[in-house]
Amino acid sequence: MFVKWILKYYGLNDTENLTITSMVEDLNNTYAGKVLVSTDAIHEELESHFLRQKEQRKEKIYETLRFQEMLREIDNTKISYIMTKTILDMYLSELHGRIATIYGTSLSTLKNDTLLDFYYNNISTIDDIYECHKELLELLY
Repeated sequence: MFVKWILKYYGLNDTENLTITSMVEDLNNTYAGKVLVSTDAIHEELESHFLRQKEQRKEKIYETLRFQEMLREIDNTKISYIMTKTILDMYLSELHGRIATIYGTSLSTLKNDTLLDFYYNNISTIDDIYECHKELLELLY
C-alpha cells in the first residue's frame, strides 16, 4: 500500500510499481542493517527515542524491556517498528532522492506530517485505506 501512495504522490504510473517497490525494499534492507550499527545515526535516534519512551512509561513491563531485545525483532519486513518521526523523515528524504534521480521531480520531499496529510486527503475509496485503519474504523463505528 505504501508504494501505491508513493506512486500517487509523485504522479507515477502503475507501470513504475516494480521500480518503486524495488527502491522501497532496498531502503528497508538498508535501514534494517543501519539500525543494528551502534554508531549509525539511525541506531542512535532509535535508541534515544526508546529510552525516552521507556522513561515516560511506568508500566511494569517496561522495567525489564531492553533496547537490544527490541532490536532483535527488527528485520526488513518489520521496518515500521523503527519509524520514529525523525527516522521516517530520513527514510522519505532518501527515497525522494532516489526517485528524483530516476524520474526528476519538482515536488518537495514528503515528511512524516505531510505524508499523513497526503494520505488522508487522497482517500477516495475503501481500497485506499490501510487494513489496520479499516480495523480501527470498524471498532469505532
